[in-house]
Amino acid sequence: MIMLNKRIRENAHARAAFNKLAEATFGLNFENWYQNGYWNEKYIPYTMFDGDEAVSNVSVNIMDFETDGGIKHYIQLGTVMTSPEYRHRGRIKQIMKEVDADFADKDGVFLFANDSVLDFYPKFGFKKADEYRYAKAVKGAGECSLSKVPMNSKDDWNKIYKIIENSAANGRFFMRNADLDMFYLSQFMTGNVYCSSRLNAYPVIEFRDREAFISDIFSEKKIDLNDLIDELGAETHRVILNFTPDYTDGFEEEQVHEEDTTLFLKGGIISDLNHEKMMFPELSHA
Repeated sequence: MIMLNKRIRENAHARAAFNKLAEATFGLNFENWYQNGYWNEKYIPYTMFDGDEAVSNVSVNIMDFETDGGIKHYIQLGTVMTSPEYRHRGRIKQIMKEVDADFADKDGVFLFANDSVLDFYPKFGFKKADEYRYAKAVKGAGECSLSKVPMNSKDDWNKIYKIIENSAANGRFFMRNADLDMFYLSQFMTGNVYCSSRLNAYPVIEFRDREAFISDIFSEKKIDLNDLIDELGAETHRVILNFTPDYTDGFEEEQVHEEDTTLFLKGGIISDLNHEKMMFPELSHA
């Protein structure tokens, strides 16, 4: 019998079945995130089981964003997947109805879809949306004055976690979900966390081919973005922001084109963002 389980997080067998399906579909496994202590109640897989086998799933990410002086309460849908032999039987439709009923009080819903399902999500009331990022050429001088933050242990991760939890909003659309930040910073981006001792700030940066891709900035007090850019040194010739800054003066605006990725919106989030040239911070993708 096909059954829906919304409480797999603390069930080792159900969690393993979910991870098996995620690995087969996307090459993802969430077990390290769980064992590291950062998979909390804000990430809720809605998983269909046939006996002990996970056969279909839509994961709900409860996400608050600080924007323009207020808080918006959104959910992001992710890890949408069905085993090949269970497809075309309405499993995702069943789960979507359940999610809509459970989270009707939220300000809106968003998701990032791959190119193979662009005609699928409009059936559920989603609309395509564009995102915009900001970049500029820079002429730094001297050496980069940022220091790399060690991210090798639970103690290291917890220090950054506390900084994120208490950070001011360094951007116009700042995510309040430190556990999701740690999905990246404790696994895939451990080498991208830096410290500016002068600004008491912790930017997440990937340096590549004389370009600095800034994913986010965490600090107790809001900083001036240009002060941070001044610390990047002469080796950085261009800065690309993977979050929306408070002020875009001096930056070039460019539409985001990520391969096999399209943003869809539903509910009040459409009016919130439809006319705003912003992007969801890179670390908010789930």
